[in-house]
Amino acid sequence: MGGYKLRDVKCGIVQEASWIVLQVPPAIRPQTARLGNLPGATPDGQTVPLAELGRFVRARQDPILYCKDLRQVEYVVGDAVGRLGAPIYPMLELEARLQSYTTPDGVVISGHYTGPPPDDGRSGFESGREWTVTYESFWAMSLAFGVALIVIYLLVVWEFGNFAIPAIIMAPIP
Repeated sequence: MGGYKLRDVKCGIVQEASWIVLQVPPAIRPQTARLGNLPGATPDGQTVPLAELGRFVRARQDPILYCKDLRQVEYVVGDAVGRLGAPIYPMLELEARLQSYTTPDGVVISGHYTGPPPDDGRSGFESGREWTVTYESFWAMSLAFGVALIVIYLLVVWEFGNFAIPAIIMAPIP
């Protein structure tokens, strides 16, 4: 039902193979009586209906469990668009909503913007991807900007030999 890989095919100079997959169309899958009429090959090469070789049984599929860094995770994905498209606004909104949210295991969620939750056995959150890059780069740029302002102030103090004039000159920067 979900697809059986028959074999791979390498076309031209392509390095990765394309798979030939045998799969029943989704419209026919619920109709197990019709599936029994599909032809199947026997070991001696004859073609017989699949119903003669066996039977179809409905079975539940195990749920998909996603893991990251040996922890079970659930992914929540969003995209910041519109007038306030910067990622800081949805993250601040998320933080505000999580402060009053209690998980099914009775935990008020806590987490970090740049790392995993502190405890494996309790619910928590971890921001990733674009937000992590944004947070780390803006933190580094803010630090560099602060150091640059101090160096500029010291250079202007050295030029004028006065602490008041450089403060007046740099007052409009913020």
